[in-house]
Amino acid sequence: MTAARPLAHRLVRAWAGALLHGFYRIEFHGPPLAPDAPVLLIANHQNGLADGALLLLATERPLRVLVKYQLLGMPLLGWLFRALGALPVYRQKDGVDRSQNHAAFGAVHAALAARSAVALFPEGSSHSEPRLAELKTGVARLALGALAEHGAGLGLQIVPVGLWYAARDRCGSRVLVVRGAPIDPRPYLSADGAEDRAAVARLMERVRVELEQVSAALPAGLERGRFDAAIGRLARGGAQGPGPILRLAARLRLRAAQGGPRWSRIVRRLGTLPPAPQPAGVSLWSRCCWWPPAWLASALAKRLRPTADKHVTTLLLAATPLFPLWWLTLIWLSAGIGAPGLAPALLLPALAAWSRFAAGRAR
Repeated sequence: MTAARPLAHRLVRAWAGALLHGFYRIEFHGPPLAPDAPVLLIANHQNGLADGALLLLATERPLRVLVKYQLLGMPLLGWLFRALGALPVYRQKDGVDRSQNHAAFGAVHAALAARSAVALFPEGSSHSEPRLAELKTGVARLALGALAEHGAGLGLQIVPVGLWYAARDRCGSRVLVVRGAPIDPRPYLSADGAEDRAAVARLMERVRVELEQVSAALPAGLERGRFDAAIGRLARGGAQGPGPILRLAARLRLRAAQGGPRWSRIVRRLGTLPPAPQPAGVSLWSRCCWWPPAWLASALAKRLRPTADKHVTTLLLAATPLFPLWWLTLIWLSAGIGAPGLAPALLLPALAAWSRFAAGRAR
């Protein structure tokens, strides 16, 4: 890895942290990534660019992200992805020659051999469904191919990450980033490596189960009666901390959005459970100070009418220039009215966001 890439990673990570911690209340849970092992970091994908930014914040390690090749050619995002060492993916639905993925797979194998952390979304595209979309086999093929090429002693891990949004388009709402236990792909390796379709299918089933466990996606086949029974058990026996209640609440909220009135009784029963503790709210000063650019970014996002899973992406991209410009405007106005002492106070919201970022990293 070149000397410039860690610097680029720090700059992009700081930008992502400032935006997301200014918009959400983010908490990190689960074991940290191994500091020197090659890692395939995978996550559910329901909130566009915000999901990728959360993965950057989920670990101190530099991440090389797999992205669709069109993004590398975009004016701003393309530069950011290239600076992070992003690797292109050529998808059949994009109408391109997928044979180019052979070189892309080789680049991922080389990155893993160099003990890098590579992030990807097995669902392929962001969506708004309550369940995981059909997982692409790329994660299993990459893992087994890297082991076949570089040996089982590579020590490769597949780490699932669950991204939980209480209300993904609401400023100040809660987000949980849950790192799961690493998956060891070595037991699935055969002499045919990534060409063994049965081994790929078995590993993908394990990946799907583990990703369902750490994310808010509804497990396949889990229907209303089993949810009802789970709520009853929680109500009778209590829960060990807020985790089970938050997990159930997130999944019910997603399911209710898709399932209509037939789920309303379960949602009402959920309200009888003990409430989960909430983190400290955003200060009144911060809300007042940053309301104008936040409102303008939200208005721009609504005017562009993106799909539900791309709404926050549009909002965050609009906020990227608006918030610094607003901060500079406030400093200029404070100096203009002869009260330069106000300028340091204007940093308080940014410092509060950074303190939440630092606290989240320490978990």
